[in-house]
Amino acid sequence: MSFEEEFRELSYPEAPKIVVKPPGPNSLKILEKQAELETRTLIYPKVFRLAIESARGATIKDVDGNYYIDWVAGIAVLNVGHNNPYVAKYVREQLDRYWHWISEVPTEFRIRALEK
Repeated sequence: MSFEEEFRELSYPEAPKIVVKPPGPNSLKILEKQAELETRTLIYPKVFRLAIESARGATIKDVDGNYYIDWVAGIAVLNVGHNNPYVAKYVREQLDRYWHWISEVPTEFRIRALEK
């Protein structure tokens, strides 16, 4: 695979693409559940009304099938992108030893964790 092909694979080529007006029904369910279960002091769910399914490079896919270019990437994403395969290799090694991270960004995993 050439460098250009490998680079293209780091992000979703579909982005940007809106198939359901945000926030979509699946995002709304997760946002509502998070609001019910968690402190009201969170900022992201009030400003960015979507729940993330996955992210690659500089792009995000929400739980409703919309693709976005991530213009507000957080710490550790800004410089290398979401799910950077080179960084992920070392993160996996660390996760095998110890991990702790959960952001205020709405995800289905977060809701499951809050419910438990």
